[in-house]
Formats: sequence, C-alpha cells, structure tokens
Amino acid sequence: MANIVERPIFIIGTGRCGTTLMFNLLHVHPELGWPSQHMVQRFYDRYDRWQGRLSRLPIIGRFAQHRKRHRSFHEPYDLWRQFDPGFNRPCRDLRAEDVTSTTRNGMLSAVEEQLIDMDKKRFITKYTGWSRIQYVDNIFPDALYLHVIRDGRAVAASLLTQSWWHGWQGPNQWRWGALSPEHKTIWQSSEQSFFVLAGLQWKILMENIREAGMTIGNRYREVRYEDIIANPESVFSSLLEWGDLVSDPFFLSHIRNAVYHNANEKWRTQIHQSEIERFETLLAPALAMFGYAE
Repeated sequence: MANIVERPIFIIGTGRCGTTLMFNLLHVHPELGWPSQHMVQRFYDRYDRWQGRLSRLPIIGRFAQHRKRHRSFHEPYDLWRQFDPGFNRPCRDLRAEDVTSTTRNGMLSAVEEQLIDMDKKRFITKYTGWSRIQYVDNIFPDALYLHVIRDGRAVAASLLTQSWWHGWQGPNQWRWGALSPEHKTIWQSSEQSFFVLAGLQWKILMENIREAGMTIGNRYREVRYEDIIANPESVFSSLLEWGDLVSDPFFLSHIRNAVYHNANEKWRTQIHQSEIERFETLLAPALAMFGYAE
C-alpha cells in the first residue's frame, strides 16, 4: 500500500492540560480522520477467537458488532501498544532509534487504512507525557505537533485528583525517571509536598516537549488552554492556517457554539494556601518561563 499519510497532526501535552478539549474541538474538521474502532478491529477479532463459539451467540455477536461499529477514541494507546508495548509509559522520552520496523510499518498501515475507511485526507490524534517527537517523526516525518500549554498550578492540582498519578509513592516510584539534583532540592525544600512534586512533573514535561519541539521549526506550535477558553475563534482560525486546513463554515460554527468551561482557577480553592506558596516560590522560574508569573 502506498503511503498516503501526509502531515498528520499530533496534539501533545503534559496531561491534564487541555489536550482532550483541543482534540474534541479540532477533530470535527471535515478534512481530518481520527482513531476509531476500525483501527483496533483486530483486537476484537482476536477477542472473538479467544471466546470461540461464545462470541457467535446471537446476542453477544450483535453486541460485539455494535462495539466494532460505534466505539471511537482520541488517545489510542491500545493501538500503539500493539506495535510497541513501550509507547504508553516509558521512563524517558522516546527517540528515533527506539522505533522498530514492526512499529513503523504497523502504524503507517493502520493510519492509512483509517483514512481510507473514513475517506479523509489528514489524520489527527493525541497523546500526553513525554514529547515522543523524534520517535513519531521517524514514522511520520512531516507530522505537525500541537502542544497545549496550561498553568502548572492548575495541572498539578488536577493531577492530584487522578487515581493513576503515581507521585503519591514518591519520585522513586513514578514514571519520569530519577530527579535531577535541582529537582531533588526543590522536592526536599518543599517538605516533600505532593503539590510541588506534581508541579515538578509539569516542569519536566513542559521543558522536554518545548526542547524537542524547537528542533523541528514551524511543525511545532504551542497553544494556551487559557486562550482556547477566552478566544476560541481566533485560536482556531490561526490553527487552520498553521495546519493548512480549509476554513470550513461548519467547523467554525462548531467552534463558535461550543460550550467552554474554564477549570483553570479551581486550584485556588482546592489547594491549601501553604502549598500554593511553596509551589509559587520553588517553581517561580518555571512558571515565568512558560508565561505564568503572577
């Protein structure tokens, strides 16, 4: 099959930063195809084989077909894991040399099939955590990366509410590798504040993504969560130009009429004042670097 995947768009960020909001708004564009159940059809085919005759029973069979037709998702880690089990939760950023021929061929084929199935020109998806830009570029060398940025205090506060956040076990047990001497000092100076530790995660990932993005020129773009909420029409008009997507009236109407819930100030009432003060003191340079100085 000839490679028909041109300039796919990857929405990336730290997690809890607004990538899902961005995907839900942008993927409606008529030129864009996205991960759907078609891409993981083989998982359900495999499931049916495991279940044997059980899956052929009329009720179960109809349920399985319903799931195959209608299930869709925006962060297809199951698909990546099929071709690379390490994509989801690596302890460091993934590099170009981490890509195997199996991964490359499998992902290209899966995305090509999806675009054909949906009759779309371009592909969009999202993932969070490490940038993985060098890795993804090895598979899709003309990819575009849209980095959604959000206030580190809001991100950290949101991380503390997530059952999958492993910072409660300390930095020796989390996903982001050993703390640098600088980060160890911050962690200890905070009296081992979990809010500050979540802020360190934000800092580590923000620096990683920006550093990787700066190496690929205009294919990397940053968008602030706060700007999406405050002025969505302006943000998305600019993104259409950057992504070389048509200015579609239906899409612009979708952006104009969407409901935008600003969750960016919840941390002010969720987090104890002493924790906020530690965060803002110890992570002041990072907040300033990314435009969130008071």
